[in-house]
Amino acid sequence: MAGYQTLLLIPLIYFFLLLPADAHSPGETFTQHFRGTLFHISENELFSAEMLIPDNKITSGYNTPWFIIHDRDDRDVLGAEVAVEARDQNRPEEPPLVYDARDAGHGLYVVPNLFIPEPGNWQLRVKVEKGFQKDDISFDFSGVEEKEQVSERFAAKQTGTQNQMAMEYTPSRDIVAGQDHDWQLRITTPDGWPVTGADVEVSGVHLETGRPLPEQAQVSERGGRGNYRAQNMLFPESGPWAVVFIIFTSNSYEIVEFQLEAGQ
Repeated sequence: MAGYQTLLLIPLIYFFLLLPADAHSPGETFTQHFRGTLFHISENELFSAEMLIPDNKITSGYNTPWFIIHDRDDRDVLGAEVAVEARDQNRPEEPPLVYDARDAGHGLYVVPNLFIPEPGNWQLRVKVEKGFQKDDISFDFSGVEEKEQVSERFAAKQTGTQNQMAMEYTPSRDIVAGQDHDWQLRITTPDGWPVTGADVEVSGVHLETGRPLPEQAQVSERGGRGNYRAQNMLFPESGPWAVVFIIFTSNSYEIVEFQLEAGQ
C-alpha cells in the first residue's frame, strides 16, 4: 500500500452481509458491489463509485472517505488519478477545496484528510482520470453537521465500515511520537467468530497536518484464531491520528479505522 491512507452495528446474519449488493453477470454494467455504500455513476457513464464513510455522511472537520472505482465493464479501476473537490453549495461563487486521493489498490482510493470547514450543504465531486478517459462523480450532502467529539471514536475496538468485521488492538507500549512499537490485533466477525487467513494492510494520517504514517508498518497473522500483529508502528509526531486497516479475505474486504492521540 502506498503509505497514505480512513470510523467506522452488529449484523443479524454475517454471511448475508458478505454477499454483494447485486450479483453481477457478464454484460451488465455499474453494479453496486457492497450493501450500504453510497453509489453513483459518473456524468458520462465511464465510471462508477461507491463511497464508504461512517454512517454514510460527512461532518465538519476532518473526514476519511474511501471510494471504490469501477469502469463501465464493472472492473476495478487501477492506477487512476483521482481527486475530490469539496464545494459549499450555499456559496457557489467560492472555489472548491481540492484533495488528492491515494491509490490503495484493488480499486480503492482514499482521501485521508478531507477537511470540511463548517456545517452546511456540501458536494463532493470525484474526478477520475485513467488513460484518455476522464469523468466526474458527484455526491451531495445536505445538512452537514458538526463532528461529534465522543469517546467511542478513540476506543481500541471498532467495527468496520462494511459491518462485517471488528478489530481490536493492543499496543506493546504507550503510543508516543517517534517511538517504534508493535500492535497485537484481533479480527473477528461482529458476533465474535475469528477471521483467519486474511491479508491486512495498514496506513494512517495525522489529522491536523496530513502527515502520513511511515510505510514500514507490516501486518502478519500470528497463531490463527483471529490473531495478527502490526509491526513497526511509528507515529512521527504527536497529536491526533487516524489509523486505517484494510482487511482482505477470499470473498470480501473490510475497512476499520481507529483514532488515537500520540503523546510527546
